[in-house]
This record gives sequence, C-alpha cells and structure tokens, in this order.
Amino acid sequence: MDRIGFIDRHARALRGHGFWKTWCSGCLIVLSFLSPLQAESPAFTRPSSSLQSRQEAVQLIPLDQLTAVKREKIQKVIDRPSVYRRLPVQLTATDPKLFTFLVRNPEVVINMWQLMGATNIKFQRTGPYTFQMNDGAGTSSRVELVYGTPEVHVFYAEGFYDGSLLPRRVQGKCVMVLTTGSTVQEGRTLLSSRLDVFVQADRLGVELLAKTLHPLMGSTIDKNYSDTIRFVSQVSRATTQNRAGIERLTARLANVNPVVRSRFNQLTVQLNESSRRASARVARPLSDEPSKRRE
Repeated sequence: MDRIGFIDRHARALRGHGFWKTWCSGCLIVLSFLSPLQAESPAFTRPSSSLQSRQEAVQLIPLDQLTAVKREKIQKVIDRPSVYRRLPVQLTATDPKLFTFLVRNPEVVINMWQLMGATNIKFQRTGPYTFQMNDGAGTSSRVELVYGTPEVHVFYAEGFYDGSLLPRRVQGKCVMVLTTGSTVQEGRTLLSSRLDVFVQADRLGVELLAKTLHPLMGSTIDKNYSDTIRFVSQVSRATTQNRAGIERLTARLANVNPVVRSRFNQLTVQLNESSRRASARVARPLSDEPSKRRE
C-alpha cells in the first residue's frame, strides 16, 4: 500500500472552516505534530477544563527561566483565560527527534498540506523561534516559541479574526503548553504527549460567547488535533517504509527554508537506516550451535 497515498487522503480530511477552527488554527498547527496510527495511539485521558488541570498546567511553565517581557505576556493570559482546555494524552511510536523537529518546524507539514491542496494557510518564518500565519479565512497569528526542551514546549500567540462570521475584528492571545514523556504499553515504549491551551479574547462580549460555546470549541480543537495526528502518522510511517516517496515529497517543499529542508531530509534518512538495521537484527537467524556450558 502506498503510504504517500494515505498521506494525501489524510491531508484532504483536514479541509473545512469554522470560527473556532480558524481562530485557533495558528495555535494548534504548531503543536499537533505527533505520529501514531489512530488505532495505535488512543487518547487515554479525557479532556478537562477543571481548575486542578489548569493549575497543573501553569506549574509546568518555567516562568522563572523566561525573560521579564516573555514572563509578563504569558502571565497575563494564564491568569485570566477566556477558555482553558487540557486535551487528552496521546500515545505515539514516533522517534522523539522527529517529533521535536516537527514541533519546532511546522512549515514542513504545512507545505505538505499546501502541495496536496488541503489548506490555504500562508506561513512566514520571521526568526529562529517566531513565525506568522494566515489561514486565508480571516485569521492571522503571530506565534513564538518562548521555551523549548524535548520534554516541554511553551508557545505564545497573538492574532485576530476579521471574517464573515463576526461583525467586527476580534483580537486574542493564546498560550500553549506541550509536555512530552514516555510510557510502556504491551512491551513497547511510546511517546506520550499532552497539550494545554489557554485562550484569551479581548472583548467582554466575545469572552462570554467563548464560554457559552466552550463545549463546541473544545470538540473542534480535539478534532483538529486528532486529524493532524493521523496525517503525520503516515509521514512517520512513510519515512521508514517508503523512503523514495518521502525523498520526492521533501524535494517539492519549496516553501521551506533549504536549511530546514536539508535537516528534515537528513533526519528521515537516519530514521530509515535505523529502521532497516533494526529489521535486519530481528530477521537474523539464531545460530544452530548449542551454547557452551562452563565447567
């Protein structure tokens, strides 16, 4: 089965618009890069908006390690969010290096979507840790990675919605905390990831609207998250099972900086070679010579 074909179908499943999808897309695209198959990576927690979950998420943010300017921006959002949501934990068998690379370089996946006609998002890298996004449906976002380790990524986003679904422009801010660890299931070590989202609207009326529509907004965020997971799962699989297809796709990423594209290519080559060596070890027959006992 052609894994690139699977990628195309999953990319096209991401089509569609809606106020909360477009308003939050600049935030969520950044953080949704996991790589399990849906059947292999169930969410083993429920979404939550409880005060306890929110307090736990705040504790994960290393405010003492941020500059004063960044700390103030983050604090203003997490102290008074219009909406807070903790998404279910997701499990993935992806390589941690690939996971981290895609979190920090979302333009790679966005350009894949563009090639497949699955999105109208425009992406512009403005610095090593900053970029701008426009979804073509009224939403524009400026996103910054304010803190990043393999275990914790904290993003801050500012943006606005100026489209047909609301009578006037709405501005908002968003803080996203992605935590990553590992867990063992059925003898396999899997990457576990959880996303906490704090959204703050600037107008009281929209803030009340956000709270009224919170269940709808939450389900939309969850669906966007799982849709992206399914898409990137095929990219991950293709990396190890269809090296030629990934090479062709990588060569077409014209909207990705050549340095980033080269790093992605090098990483996928390494993963492919590691997978081949692992398969060879499993396939190697055992020696027929009985083991010698020590006298």
